[in-house]
Amino acid sequence: MCIRDSLKTIRQAPAALGEVDPLRSITLLPGVSRSSDFSTAFSVRGGSSDQNLILLDEATIYNPAHVLGFLSVFNADAVADMTLHKGAIPPRFGGRLSSVLDARQREGNAREYGGTASIGLLSSRLLFEGPLPGTRGSLLVAARRSYADLFLKLAPDTSVRDTRAYFYDLNAKANIPLGTTGTLMASAYAGRDLLSPSKDFAAGWGNISGTLRWNQIFRSRLFSKASYTCLLYTSRC
Repeated sequence: MCIRDSLKTIRQAPAALGEVDPLRSITLLPGVSRSSDFSTAFSVRGGSSDQNLILLDEATIYNPAHVLGFLSVFNADAVADMTLHKGAIPPRFGGRLSSVLDARQREGNAREYGGTASIGLLSSRLLFEGPLPGTRGSLLVAARRSYADLFLKLAPDTSVRDTRAYFYDLNAKANIPLGTTGTLMASAYAGRDLLSPSKDFAAGWGNISGTLRWNQIFRSRLFSKASYTCLLYTSRC
């Protein structure tokens, strides 16, 4: 069984402290349940959260959460749609016990430049999109960062003032036409969390992923798609 959530549906989902989270919209689907109200981890039909394969533009995301699970790594400004495979999972995904969540980033506006900026309780977001110079292609860049560490510096207690706690996301996607029937797509994601309650202890984790895909149409019923993905899961304690 396959269910697809578009960007419009994702934005209609309940927000957590003003943050629209695409992964929380998945937990509203039938057969999907959350581990808790304070976590974006989800299970499908009795499976566990680590039995789900989570992809972003075909690249695997090993750690899909920020703030110890309260928010997901998916920026609502950069995500176009999410497809959840709950049963009869296609063989191209390699097989999973529970489900496959396939998220795709938005394509930038190929006709004019534009952007958005927003300030929330937990983080601020910035997005820029527009046509690539000299081509018919498009570019989209989105960034998000929390700022709890900036307010902690104002605390009167020195032990609290030295605490560092933040997360950030960087999303980028470019599309370049090749001839009349070909397209080259490059997508990248980088995200990181840092928690350091003192100078003697620090823990960090995150993801870095990239995708390069070439689509080519030869005839009305003949086309090809070649993809290369790279990923890096980072952790530090």
